[in-house]
Amino acid sequence: MKDGLLDKVAHTAYRSVGGSAQYVTDRRGDISFATKEVLRKSHAPTVQDEIKVKRICRYLRGVPRCIQHFPWISKVPETLELYVDSDWSGEEDTRKSTSGGAAVLGTELKHWCNSQASVSLSSGEAEVKACVKGLIEGLYIKNMLKQQGVDIQLRLHTDSAAALGHCSRLGPGKRMRHLEGAEIWIQQVLRSGAASVVKINGKENPADLFTKYLTRNEIIRHMSVLGFELKDADDDSLGCKDLELSLVSAAAEEAEDDSEVDMQLGGVLRSYADKFKVRRLKPAV
Repeated sequence: MKDGLLDKVAHTAYRSVGGSAQYVTDRRGDISFATKEVLRKSHAPTVQDEIKVKRICRYLRGVPRCIQHFPWISKVPETLELYVDSDWSGEEDTRKSTSGGAAVLGTELKHWCNSQASVSLSSGEAEVKACVKGLIEGLYIKNMLKQQGVDIQLRLHTDSAAALGHCSRLGPGKRMRHLEGAEIWIQQVLRSGAASVVKINGKENPADLFTKYLTRNEIIRHMSVLGFELKDADDDSLGCKDLELSLVSAAAEEAEDDSEVDMQLGGVLRSYADKFKVRRLKPAV
């Protein structure tokens, strides 16, 4: 190892596990942010970066099952809930921010976790960019459903007062004149009535999953809000089903039956994770 860089064998294993984790994150939002941070370093990973990969593997060994519940409802909810968040200048090497969020229609339809293209000069700017990303994803889903004869409204949830104020006004304002056209576009969409934006408590925002590292209880709580149940290696529930899904659309309360999709750990991730001790998670209290 030179200057802390991994040797060729370890580097290959690092990229292999990172790629496998990226494949899993399509339905495992609980590791999306950690995986994104690992892949950012895949060109020249260091020993410290390898520790992050091992932590993902230990977590997945302790929580190998993630079940998504699809509640049976009499009609499609009228509103698609879009939860968005960002971490301002969270990437220490580039000082770029991360946009994260989830689209929920009774249960999660899609989530995203991406580095923003440019450096944001304020936390408000980073949050507005996250709102733009969320609204783009929401409009895409809305148009797909419209083609199937289903018309829904969009509701954007942000925990940033600055982003809420910017999206609700017309024009950049005195303090945000440096923002680009995309941030002005979101104002026009909101004024057209195609979507609305509301404030959400930062501790209740499930989009935190995709922008920062969280504690055990926070991961379990946010995953349950998105319609997921986590189980440990002994197939015991970690408490998601016992928590109140306060943010899920009220239409889900009409559920008469459930269908579910079970995502289990396998392939390269399992063989690599077998090398490490299990870091078990206890049920949330």
